[in-house]
Amino acid sequence: MSSSKKTDYIRLNLWVESDKPKREDFNNDNYIIDSAIGSHFSNFVTHITDEERTKWNQGAYVGVYFGDGDLTRTIEADCPFNPRVVIVYASGKPSSVVNFSHGKKYNYHAVSTGAGDTAGVHLIPGTKSFTVTQQVSSNDFNNEFSSFNEAGTGYIYIMLK
Repeated sequence: MSSSKKTDYIRLNLWVESDKPKREDFNNDNYIIDSAIGSHFSNFVTHITDEERTKWNQGAYVGVYFGDGDLTRTIEADCPFNPRVVIVYASGKPSSVVNFSHGKKYNYHAVSTGAGDTAGVHLIPGTKSFTVTQQVSSNDFNNEFSSFNEAGTGYIYIMLK
């Protein structure tokens, strides 16, 4: 049998060297633990408010747009929050395509954050919008082209809180 010492919170047995534990002592401790955990999980929904739950469950938003060929375009999302990050990529295309015969590289994947952007996509701070660029002339870096509004191409964007 356990000594008279118990833990502070859920009152489990504390053993001393002279104690002679019995199975019923361990079983009783297991019931205490199970009851405490079961009570916690059954009351879990009361730990946060409905407003907090809704807010936490809306950390990401996914949308689509189709390129119209304009050199610059603003995409206004129906996102339920003002995002801090937007990731844009062309559907069915790799991150970039290299045309070796012309020495050109077309980029179809970009990220924009409040801290900076990759070429071709810019998140407009404090809004649910971002701009995309369709380059027809090369930038100064390795003959690369941002391709985020190519006519007829579908794009997927992911906005993060």
